[in-house]
Amino acid sequence: MVRRSKNKYELINLLLGLPEFNVPRIDPIDVESLVIGEGTGAVHLTQNYKNVKIYGLTTSVIESVEFKGNDGDITLVTIGKVPELRLEADYDINGKILVMPVVGEGKCTIKLEEVNTTMTIKAKPFHKKGVTYSSIEEFLVTMAPKKMETIFENLFDGDAAMGAEMNKLINDNWVEVFSDVKNGYEEAFGLIFKNVANQIFKKVAFNDMFPL
Repeated sequence: MVRRSKNKYELINLLLGLPEFNVPRIDPIDVESLVIGEGTGAVHLTQNYKNVKIYGLTTSVIESVEFKGNDGDITLVTIGKVPELRLEADYDINGKILVMPVVGEGKCTIKLEEVNTTMTIKAKPFHKKGVTYSSIEEFLVTMAPKKMETIFENLFDGDAAMGAEMNKLINDNWVEVFSDVKNGYEEAFGLIFKNVANQIFKKVAFNDMFPL
């Protein structure tokens, strides 16, 4: 069975939260910690984030949805765009970016603008009290932003001039920087979205989520 675009409004409602099913609003998404490993080119450091808040999912424009499934066993592929995906967190970094040493810890904001996304969800059925639900086993994300802007506060022990120069260096070369850690961000967001989506899939029955 394949369904296209019919479910776009149901998906938006999921992002906004479903109080009738005790599913909370998920914008922002709260994440206790997030680690992005170092790349192989421009980024030679591990990015450690705590107390993460991710904003912007409810502004997603879903351009197409392809659904294949039967009795809870599903594959769902969505293609869309997020006007702005914003991450706010406490950060800790120590390494090199574009061969320049960088060290710091404090508050940060990372903005990804006009993000083209493809999300592929694979889920298996389980039954509870005679009702079929789905449990997500795999959540794959690809992200292609048109711009990235970062603000790392308190770099270099609070040296404002050096911090401003490093933020400018990152932002002026964002394509190279993001490309080097793109896979890390996609894997991290895939795990985050999987955890969030499973809260929904395990509470909302298959037939309620995907009515004929």
